[in-house]
Amino acid sequence: GSSVSPLVLIDGMEGDMNALNPQDIENISILKDASASSIYGSRAAGGVILITTKSGKEGKTVVNYNNSFRFNSPLNMPEKMDSYTWANYMNEASVNSGSGVWFSDRKLEQIKQAQLDPSMPTMFPNKNNRWEVWDENDILPVGDTDWFKEHFGNSFTHEHNFSVNGGTESVKYYFSANYLSQEGILRHGDESKERYGITGKIDVKLADWLKMTYNTRFTRTDFENPSYIGTDGGLFYHNNARYWPIIPVHDPNGNYVRESFIEMLKNGGKYKTQSDINSQQLAFQATPLEGWIINAELNYRIVNRNEHTDWLTTYAYDVDNNPYATDNTTSSVREYNYKSNYYNPNIFTEYSRSFGSHNMKVMGGFQSEWMRPRSFSAIRAGVLSGLPTLDTTSRNPRVGGEYNKWTTAGFFGRVNYDYLSRYLFEANLRYDGSSRFLRDNRWNLFPSFSAGWNISHEEFWEELSSTLNSFKLRASWGELGNQNTDSWYPFYSTMGYNPNG
Repeated sequence: GSSVSPLVLIDGMEGDMNALNPQDIENISILKDASASSIYGSRAAGGVILITTKSGKEGKTVVNYNNSFRFNSPLNMPEKMDSYTWANYMNEASVNSGSGVWFSDRKLEQIKQAQLDPSMPTMFPNKNNRWEVWDENDILPVGDTDWFKEHFGNSFTHEHNFSVNGGTESVKYYFSANYLSQEGILRHGDESKERYGITGKIDVKLADWLKMTYNTRFTRTDFENPSYIGTDGGLFYHNNARYWPIIPVHDPNGNYVRESFIEMLKNGGKYKTQSDINSQQLAFQATPLEGWIINAELNYRIVNRNEHTDWLTTYAYDVDNNPYATDNTTSSVREYNYKSNYYNPNIFTEYSRSFGSHNMKVMGGFQSEWMRPRSFSAIRAGVLSGLPTLDTTSRNPRVGGEYNKWTTAGFFGRVNYDYLSRYLFEANLRYDGSSRFLRDNRWNLFPSFSAGWNISHEEFWEELSSTLNSFKLRASWGELGNQNTDSWYPFYSTMGYNPNG
């Protein structure tokens, strides 16, 4: 199947806006309809987000520093139902489903009394000398816990930005550095994000008819959270919403109860990732004749991502404070490395001219992309020491890896016409090819058209211009290709193979 998401272009090159320092952004434009997006090819089926970063300005050197300090709090937290009310609803639901009650009258009274007297015991031992949580022999716990408040709290973030810009008519420069430190909202376990970014841009006037722009960006992002949560936290958030409020945070000896998963968050291992994005852009713009512009661009990006995950054995404690293993009884370590190279050459030219009240612009060009990702992973079980690495594990090694590539190419053209800036017409044509499709179906032609009426430029609108200064009607039609598929080569049938059985 296919997937659709907006194509994000940063200074003309596809990129991740989450890795971009907001202080470096000059402006953002969003193209949503087929006519506006068609010129960008088969990766723009979900629309296009155009981001332009700041450039140097002619004049004296300007140095700027700013910072921000923020306190973050979780929003829209569900309001907790007290344990006694919850237990009665559980009984009612169970009876309505044709089963018996969950909580006896004696247990309901215990839950009610525990809310009135916090010194009352909230857990009771079972026949195995462990604190009972799920047993049905009327010894269920009687706590009153708001698990959302227990697991989530406030956090602190600070960010620092530094920039320098200036230049002359011939050379303009812009440099910036950014540091972000963000704590997570988890109250138990380490959760944090750090981002370091450096940006440099230089614009050089090589001749009256020739300009050069060089743009470089480097971003490093370090992220850490408990391995129980992983990359998306789906299981943890799912379980947190389902925790019974009668389960207390601590057992009578002061240890975390197994079912809270707090021990898993604090001592069950970590997930750490470090991502580096290095982007280089070189562009030339030539103006051989008045109204005629030729652009040539070469964009290159390399991404490196290293992930480390360890799952460590966690323990709960019985009535006599003796530990016993609960989760991740077979501890393990996983290392993952991903690297990709992205190349994007573009060349296009445009010519614009006016004939009285008639204005025309014609553009044509060629664009191509090459993407080459490679990854490697290794996992091994049996951590032997307090330092979880592949070398300090003992058994069941497994390795895996991938190497993929895709390429796109496209020829495009656009014609714009307007009369008095009131009546607008645009036609686009793109001939696009993608390596993700069968050889006989890799190329296709995608046209689009649009027409508009800028009503606010009409003479009769002058009286309204102070109230509503811009009003435009626009209609468009177009076709777009979509090479954003769920797999690298969807036309190949594949079969999985597991050498471990």
